[in-house]
Amino acid sequence: MKKYADYRKTSSPFLKTVPSHWIDVKLRHCYTIKSISNTSNEPLLSVFLNRGVVSYTDTDMKQVHKPSEDMKAYQLVLPGDFVLNNQQAWRGSVGVSSHRGIVSPAYIVMAPITENNPRFMNYMLRETACISQFVLASKGVGSIQRILSPIKLKSSIVVLPPRDEQDQIVRYLDWQVSKINRLLAIKKRIVLDTFDLIQLFLYSEKGDRTSIGVFEAAFPQEWERKKAKYLFVERNDKNHPEEELLAVTQDRGILFKKDCPQNFVMPADTTTQKLVCEGDYIISLRSFQGGIETSHIRGLVSAAYTVMYLRPEFAEYREYFEILFKSSPFIKYLNSLVNDIRDGKKIDYSDFKNSVLPLPPKALLQKITLLLRKYEKAKSDLEVARTVVNNFRTRLISDVVTGQIDVRGIEVPTFEYIDESNNNDENTEEMEAELDG
Repeated sequence: MKKYADYRKTSSPFLKTVPSHWIDVKLRHCYTIKSISNTSNEPLLSVFLNRGVVSYTDTDMKQVHKPSEDMKAYQLVLPGDFVLNNQQAWRGSVGVSSHRGIVSPAYIVMAPITENNPRFMNYMLRETACISQFVLASKGVGSIQRILSPIKLKSSIVVLPPRDEQDQIVRYLDWQVSKINRLLAIKKRIVLDTFDLIQLFLYSEKGDRTSIGVFEAAFPQEWERKKAKYLFVERNDKNHPEEELLAVTQDRGILFKKDCPQNFVMPADTTTQKLVCEGDYIISLRSFQGGIETSHIRGLVSAAYTVMYLRPEFAEYREYFEILFKSSPFIKYLNSLVNDIRDGKKIDYSDFKNSVLPLPPKALLQKITLLLRKYEKAKSDLEVARTVVNNFRTRLISDVVTGQIDVRGIEVPTFEYIDESNNNDENTEEMEAELDG
C-alpha cells in the first residue's frame, strides 16, 4: 500500500502526522449535543464495544439491565447522529448511527452540523486516536465507569480529508471489511452446522425438542436415565490463592482472566474462590442463556459459581455431557429449575442434583465423541481466524482513516456489504450491556 506524498504535523495528541491537505477540527465544529425526548414509540437502540450503534433487537436482548418501562426520557437518535455511552466511551462504546430510534438518557447524542460522510465518521470516531481523547475527556469513577465531560469532549480533535476522499475511503473499507466478515461468517457457519449435526444424534426425531416439561421424553426410549446426583459430585474446594483466576464466558468457554482483560476485576480475597480442575463443569447465572460450561484448565472462580465433576465410573461420558449441557433443549430445561432469573437467583448443586439426565448407548456415544472433536476443532479454527483477521481489520481501518496509507487510486469493484456486527464476540456484547445502565 502506498503512502501520501506529503504529510504535516497534527494538533491531535495521538497522531503525529497526517496528509498535508487534511484539516484539523474540533469535534464541536462537526457535531452539537442535543436531547430530544418524549419519543418512546421509536425503536430501541444501544451502543456496544466494537459494534457501534445497533438495534436492540439485533443484540439477542440478553442484557442484564433491561430498558426502563417508562421511556419518555429516552433520547431520539437520527441516522448520522454521533452517540456515546457516557460511562463507557473511553473503552470505545461510541458510534455514528445508521438507525432511527431512541437510547437511554445516560447516553450523549450529538447531531451533525457539517456534510461529512457519516460512515467515514463512524470509522474515524471509533479509531484509537479518537477513543484515546475520550479517555482524556472522562473523569474516573472506579476501575470501570468513567463519566465524560461534555466540554472536554467537544474539544477533541478530529482530522478530516475532503468529502470526495471520505467517500472513497468508505467504499474501500466497506469492501475490505466485507471480505473479512465473509471469511468469519463461513467459519462460524461450519461451527454451527457441526453443532446442529451433533444435536441430531442427541435427540429423538419423535421427541418434543422444545418443550421444557418433556426434556426426558425428547430422547429415545432405549436410552438410560440417571439423576444428576448419581453422575456428578459438587466441588467446593477453597483456599487456593496460588491458583490463577479464571473467566467464564459463553463464546470462548473457560479461560484465564489474564486472557480476558475486559472481564478482569481482581477479587479482594482469592482464598474464598472455588477451585476448578480440568474437566470440571461450571454453572453460573449466565448459564441460563449459554448452558453449563466445561473447563479445560485449572484455576479459581467466584464462590457464586457451582462447580462439579463427573464421577470416575462415568468418565467416558465427559465429552457427551460437554455438548449436552450447551444444547438448546437442555438450556430451556435449566431455566425451568428457577422461578425468576431476573431477580438474580442462580442454580446451585441442590437445585441441579435431582435432574434426570439421559445416557446414550456406547455405540452412539462414540459417534457423538467424534463429532464433538470435529466441533472443537472448528471452534478453535474460528477463534484463531477471528483473532488474526480482527487484528488486521483494526490496523487496516486505523491506517486508512488516519491517512497512513493512500487508497484514492484503488478501484473498488461491486460487492455485497456484510456488516461487521455479524461476527462479534457475544460475551463482549453482554458485558457492554451490563455496563450500559
